[in-house]
Amino acid sequence: MHDVEADHFWFRAKAQFLKIAMTRCRIPLRARILDVGCGTGQTLKNLHTWGYAHAQGIDTSIDAAQWCRTDGLRTQEYQGDALPFPPESFDLIICLDVLEHVSHDHALVSEFARVLAPDGACIAMVPAHPRLWSYHDEAMGHYRRYTRTQMRALFQQAGLHTSATSPLHTALFLPFLIFRALKSHLSSHPQSDTTSLRFLAPLNALLFPLLYLPELIWFRLFGKLPFGNSLLLIARKEKRPQ
Repeated sequence: MHDVEADHFWFRAKAQFLKIAMTRCRIPLRARILDVGCGTGQTLKNLHTWGYAHAQGIDTSIDAAQWCRTDGLRTQEYQGDALPFPPESFDLIICLDVLEHVSHDHALVSEFARVLAPDGACIAMVPAHPRLWSYHDEAMGHYRRYTRTQMRALFQQAGLHTSATSPLHTALFLPFLIFRALKSHLSSHPQSDTTSLRFLAPLNALLFPLLYLPELIWFRLFGKLPFGNSLLLIARKEKRPQ
């Protein structure tokens, strides 16, 4: 995955969705940012490129955290439900395609609320539509796919107010449905789509502008897309009482 994320059109689009969401949230460059489930660190690299110097990551994978440190990124590994930080440590928490991998997602989101500063924000992305559950989800270690209502309730129960939601990856929604349907009929064994990501790599230069530039322009202008196979949620912690 480390070799795929930097250049693959899907991950490039995901990074731009995040950047637009951060702009809409008016996240200042001095913000203390935590990337939960940072993986091999591509989002942290993007944040530093965009000028956010106070970003760090955390992951349950020792290998992933070590890989990040090798690249000079500030990361650490952790286990269990509790995040190893004092209360109100961060102004922004980023959680991209992570919650679906967590059995106790309520506990993790409650930790987001604990370590967020007053008026802090959380930007999360998850796979959408439980009806789209497939072998790919099983192979990737997913526990669930989410509806908009489920995501709002998840964050509300933790004391975080949802300020915006939007589907993502509109351009890939129909191809996604067709591909998953065919794959489910042709294969009886769960497998991830990493191979297909590598297969499409030579087409990146064409697919990114063809599929995503109109979608990104629409998202930047209007803040919401009509449909998609992923879901973006932005939530806020209440301001401190005056």
